[in-house]
Amino acid sequence: MNLDVLLEPIPSRNAPQPCLVARILNDLQEPYRGALERLLNTTYRDGGLSDEQLALKMRDAGLEAGQTAIHKHRKGKCICK
Repeated sequence: MNLDVLLEPIPSRNAPQPCLVARILNDLQEPYRGALERLLNTTYRDGGLSDEQLALKMRDAGLEAGQTAIHKHRKGKCICK
């Protein structure tokens, strides 16, 4: 029996983590990161892609993010904002 385990601090599960879209951005290198940032910052109303269109374009590039995750990130309502 090893009771010392009980004395070790419990790792926090509440530490803020970036959202899925932010994690994808963080993993990308330039010029791909800048291109995706521009696509995220230019909404359908501004002549850019809709959330659904961007999700499909990202999927074609091998990047998995759903339109809900994209929408929340664009609106600043995701966990990383």
